[in-house]
Amino acid sequence: MPKDFNPSKSVRELVNNSIFEKATRTKKLESRFLDKTGAFICLSEKEVAAIAFPNLEGKFDYIGFKAENESVKEWSKALYTYYWNKATSQIPDQLINH
Repeated sequence: MPKDFNPSKSVRELVNNSIFEKATRTKKLESRFLDKTGAFICLSEKEVAAIAFPNLEGKFDYIGFKAENESVKEWSKALYTYYWNKATSQIPDQLINH
């Protein structure tokens, strides 16, 4: 997520939920943050659920797709890993108890 992400009330409530906190503490859920992101990626071990890129105005175009093709999964995993390794696990203030 970008560090300047402005979460909705429901996202802030989720982040501050005890189940979310436990999943984060036990490393079952990990989040990372960047100053700026160049892609939105949602994937699992089985498939790519969505990939989105910024449009000309810098806003994400959330027209996604579903893919189970191995080459698409490998490319998506490589892109995800690239951003993951550049990111920090420090949760931005706006996601915590506001």
